[in-house]
Amino acid sequence: MFGWLLIFGWCLLLVLFGPLQLLLLYIAISLLTLLLYGLDKQKAIKQHRRVPESTLHLFALLFGWPGALAGRQMFRHKTVKQPFTAILYLIIVLHLLLFTAYQFLQQGYLQFS
Repeated sequence: MFGWLLIFGWCLLLVLFGPLQLLLLYIAISLLTLLLYGLDKQKAIKQHRRVPESTLHLFALLFGWPGALAGRQMFRHKTVKQPFTAILYLIIVLHLLLFTAYQFLQQGYLQFS
């Protein structure tokens, strides 16, 4: 439940305060990330060669963390592995901090001279 609220809140923030291109980038990469989680889950069930965790983290880092959260919940995948979960939440916090810094720069509250 928390993951869906976080995704919804993030999308709302982007719609209200972010550029449209950024929202579209998050949607596109998140859909790819969601597909990767589904593929990895299917490979895990069939005991085939899996998608490396580093690839899943890379897609989450490159604007796909909403898709990663959705994939974890939809496929009940990678929900128990603690190091994996911690890294994913660090990626989310990084994105929140970067977006906050972007907003401060846009509003003129943060300046570099």
